Amino acid sequence: MKFSLPYDTPKGQREAITADDPTITVEAGAGTGKTWVLSQRYLRLLLDDDELLPSDILTLTYTEAAAGEMKARIESLIEASLKDYPDQERKQNILDGLSDSWISTIHAFSTRLIRESGLSLDIDPRASVISAHQEQSFWEDLKNAVEFAGLERLAQNYTGGEILKAAEALDHDGYMSAAVGKWGARNLAQLAYKTADLHSSSGLSWEDMMKWSKDDSELITKAGRSVMSLLSREWRNAWLLWKDVHISDVKTTDAAGNSLKNFLDTSRANPPSDNDGVRSFYADITSRPDFIGKTKALLAIRDTPVGDTLSGWRKSQPSTLKNIAANFKSPISPEEEAMRRTLLKFCAVSWGIWDSMKSKRGLLSFSDMILHAKKTIEQKGIRKTFKHVLVDEFQDTDPLQFSMIEALKNYREDSKLFAVGD
Repeated sequence: MKFSLPYDTPKGQREAITADDPTITVEAGAGTGKTWVLSQRYLRLLLDDDELLPSDILTLTYTEAAAGEMKARIESLIEASLKDYPDQERKQNILDGLSDSWISTIHAFSTRLIRESGLSLDIDPRASVISAHQEQSFWEDLKNAVEFAGLERLAQNYTGGEILKAAEALDHDGYMSAAVGKWGARNLAQLAYKTADLHSSSGLSWEDMMKWSKDDSELITKAGRSVMSLLSREWRNAWLLWKDVHISDVKTTDAAGNSLKNFLDTSRANPPSDNDGVRSFYADITSRPDFIGKTKALLAIRDTPVGDTLSGWRKSQPSTLKNIAANFKSPISPEEEAMRRTLLKFCAVSWGIWDSMKSKRGLLSFSDMILHAKKTIEQKGIRKTFKHVLVDEFQDTDPLQFSMIEALKNYREDSKLFAVGD
């Protein structure tokens, strides 16, 4: 019994289901039948390969709900399709194998992989996922440590060595004190949290960031580029939002309306083409006073994708994004470079304490799970390999997750990757 599709299956879906290349990526928007395609491909793989079992196919998605729906759909499809399957032994093997199938979120898969292979890693295989409360509690403690120059005391609770020495130095660092006075302890704690989250998802560590804080050339530049890449993404999103805002019916007496209209028209005629261009646009749209007014033309902005007046939208924008966009200068002064190094050291220390706390308490974050799963694969520590890896919502994959999936595919020579996303 070979696999077949309904005769009216669209060409694009048919090709996605039947293609047999080592790596296949499919771009499809919401409501285009991605789940149907993936489940049909799963069935096709089983029917076209007499040796394949459900345990040989790894299927990954990004929410528990989606994983549950995917598992239910695949099982229902297989049970219905095998109803009249002539080879009863093969049929039973497939049906029995469904109980051992690997259909889950990428994080649940990583947890399963770690627990089955944990003895090959320097972590407790019984480690649990950190809760939201535990996470919030740590970063609140860090905020308090920053506010009262107590980073050394916080570090002593969990670690020693380089982190402890650097924490002690930061407690007596004039630039650190200035940063607390300028931006506040809570904002600095948020900076450390977001920095650790961003760079850990790229497979980096606090040690990498500590090196950046010591090096005055290449590594500092790399860190600056990473931060600028993150900021420019937000600035570009603002441009993509405002470029489609067309202000019409502006009276000649409406100075603010005409000023904003001319600015947007000019920007559309000469759209920003690089990071500095989107930064400049963002600085103007969030700070120029001549755009503000309460005329009919300006109030109509609420009916555009912006969904608010310019003043209201400005208030929703993070102050850090606005300040950096408005005050960006290059090259930076020695004082600014010293401040940047201090902030990099602070982020490295905070990240290091965060990792030490989790390790001491037997806790893992989502990024930790992906990183350890990737290490398990690279160290040839996994007991189970997969001939096929199917990934749903591939657009949500961050660099660390993608590197783990890639390592998994490369683990065995005949493994094939099928990824679908928006």
